[in-house]
Amino acid sequence: MFKLFGIQKRAATAILGTAVLAFLLVGLGTFLFQANSLRTRVQQTLAPYAEMVTVSSAVAVDFEDMPRAQEILNSLKSNPQILRADLILPNGQALATYPHGSPALETARWHRLDGIYFSTDTAELVQTLRGTGSKLPHLFIRMSLKQVQHHDAQTLAELALAGAGVLLAIALAQFFLLRQWVLTPLAQLAALAEQARTRGDYSQRLPALGHDEFGQLGKSFNALLTTVESREAALQQLTHFQRAILNDAAYAIISTNTDGCITSFNPAAEKLLGYSAKELVGQATPEIFHETAEVAARSRQIAEELGEPVAAGFETLVARSRRNLPNEYEWTFIRKDGGRVPVLLSVTALRNDTGAISGFLGLALDITERLKAEAHLREALEFNQQLVSASQVGIHVFTADGASVLTNAAVAHILGATEEQLAASNFRKIVSWRASGLLAAAEAVLATGESRNLEVHLVTSYGREVWLDCTFSRFHSGGKPHLLHVLSDITIRK
Repeated sequence: MFKLFGIQKRAATAILGTAVLAFLLVGLGTFLFQANSLRTRVQQTLAPYAEMVTVSSAVAVDFEDMPRAQEILNSLKSNPQILRADLILPNGQALATYPHGSPALETARWHRLDGIYFSTDTAELVQTLRGTGSKLPHLFIRMSLKQVQHHDAQTLAELALAGAGVLLAIALAQFFLLRQWVLTPLAQLAALAEQARTRGDYSQRLPALGHDEFGQLGKSFNALLTTVESREAALQQLTHFQRAILNDAAYAIISTNTDGCITSFNPAAEKLLGYSAKELVGQATPEIFHETAEVAARSRQIAEELGEPVAAGFETLVARSRRNLPNEYEWTFIRKDGGRVPVLLSVTALRNDTGAISGFLGLALDITERLKAEAHLREALEFNQQLVSASQVGIHVFTADGASVLTNAAVAHILGATEEQLAASNFRKIVSWRASGLLAAAEAVLATGESRNLEVHLVTSYGREVWLDCTFSRFHSGGKPHLLHVLSDITIRK
């Protein structure tokens, strides 16, 4: 039933997550709507006051009647949201200010286009009044937004609470219906499937579950059980096929039981070691064709890797496999005639349906030719390295992005640098290459693949003035383009 609980938990999480997302989207939409409607609400608040002041102060402005203008502005105190108001004459002087005695208003505050301007917690209205002449009087009103913002916050909180309640109720209803219509039938199906798996009794059948998708699933499950017996025959055929593969495999395949006794020994193993299967199956362990000293040394190595003692012997061969760890090493097999054969041995633990180890399987590949090839390669690489090092001609190899990968002492001598400095260099960052044209030539060679030769006069990054004969070529290594730079000092010729 723990599987059912997992499904219910995931279903509840999905439904709740959807509800939370919907709640957040609705809340965001409400917030954006209120934010966008703020200008309209502020305008609706300030417009009547602005109209009242405009009409009432027309005469006072025309005759510059300060007491009358102040009386009109003082009437704004009926609205505590209005923090300040100013009547500005055409000459820029304040005719009246509310509250009376407030500091002079900065010109930049009222000398701008008519409209409403917002700051963090205030809104300011600027309005040009009617008048004659090129310059006109202005009305300035500053309003506090704290009450509006407080009201918005309260409204959002109320909507959030109501929305959360509605969405929670919807989510609970959805989960109840989902559990009733989907999860419970699925639990019944899972329980029967688990019984069939653990008991191996495929005669069980699901009861009719209707004609919906679960009914169809039950019919399919019953049909699956019916075909199990016929599958057994197919599995037998597959077993014979696998045996044929083992017999014809190029790998030496050797299996043992948990105690190490050999249980199978394929023809490739017979050819590799010179023993027949009859000589070893049920008679010996793989230790018979392992070197004792090599097993003891490998035992100490594996013990150090695992951090626990490992007995020298068969346990050395299977210790990592018992712990589900990769177990592939090079070994030396001893043939029946005493000859030694280097092999790459991979050992795997064989496990039954419960996970218990029932034996071990080893696959061994003769790597004699591979080791010879590696030895020849090492010799060739060493020869090439000696050839490069001994060359009197400068040889410098870069990757396409400019990093140095190989150089020799001749390059260091010609450029007046150390080999360590050259190894850390990047031709795309060498100033003298850009100035002398070497960088352009190198990029062209990398782009086209056509070799180039040129003579240049430069001062190296290491302070040496020199004439160089340079040849650039492109080659590929590891599937990536590289730049070969061969250079000679021709200063003496110049």
